[in-house]
Amino acid sequence: MALVGCGATGSVLAETLVRAGVGLKSAGGWIRLIDRDFVELSNLARQTLYMEADAAARTPKAVAAAERLAAINSDVALDPRVEDVTASNIERLAEGATLLLDGSDNFEARYLLNDLSLESGVPWIYCGAVGGGGRAMPVWPGRSACLRCVLPDPPPPGETETCDTAGVVLPAVNIAASFAAGFALKILADLPEGDAGFVADPHLLMIDAWGGDVRKVGTRALFQSGECPACGGGKAGIDFEAERLWLRGGRGSGSATLCGRGGVQLAAPPGGATVDLEALATRWRRAVGEERVRANRFLAAVQTPPLEADGPTGEVTVFADGRTIVTGTTDPARARQAASEWFGG
Repeated sequence: MALVGCGATGSVLAETLVRAGVGLKSAGGWIRLIDRDFVELSNLARQTLYMEADAAARTPKAVAAAERLAAINSDVALDPRVEDVTASNIERLAEGATLLLDGSDNFEARYLLNDLSLESGVPWIYCGAVGGGGRAMPVWPGRSACLRCVLPDPPPPGETETCDTAGVVLPAVNIAASFAAGFALKILADLPEGDAGFVADPHLLMIDAWGGDVRKVGTRALFQSGECPACGGGKAGIDFEAERLWLRGGRGSGSATLCGRGGVQLAAPPGGATVDLEALATRWRRAVGEERVRANRFLAAVQTPPLEADGPTGEVTVFADGRTIVTGTTDPARARQAASEWFGG
């Protein structure tokens, strides 16, 4: 099983399934934990796998999650990957998985998962939470609606709430991720169609943690219409080569605003890179002093002056493959400028 994103919903999904015994070594199972980010203090209000020590050490979430989960159930095989999921690596990262789980905070990753699921026939589960609301929907390729049946294209920027504009409360995270974990257990247990429910009667669950409401939105009609540009309602003999653009790199960008972080992620250079993190940290220490630099075997980070007028102190964090996270601005152009100034990437 592969889990993309080990933040808020990803934490709950991972812990629930590990406690349930998913990924047992004795059965040849495993759980691959994939996340691009590291732990910060602001995460602890809603990301239940992490501790203050993880934030102080700048531990990558995938690594911290694997350490915590191993202490919960040592019989489960855990495979942490500190990577950003992109069109160029998602097939490698998902190789061998019989189920794909969404613990991400962005639609680019979800549309990638949707395309990969349709191409490979591997089911996946959409899960998200913003503010007091949450959503969960299982996708069984060729048998139930896919994400693009419901949302043919991502919402335009600024049209929907984000973690930055609306925040996210832990009860909404827990409820949405618990429903998603229930879907996962049904799929992994290979329950008959009538018992699984979502195959016989596919639906999107919409949760309102404040109002105590759960709405079940049917998706059968959307699927059976055959109008979905990505799956066509499971009709055979249709060439979707031109429509599954996320998987083929035709959609998406080289930068992404990080939900709830006030920062921007800049993609690694094409083909990746191999950064000597210790040498980079040493160069920064000589320039600005020990107290403004933090480094471990996964990343190196330097505190910078404010990147925007009257803004907070900035930070440039570089990973071994050249991927960079810049906090203190949400402007991709300013983030690229800061990365160039401090890293040269």
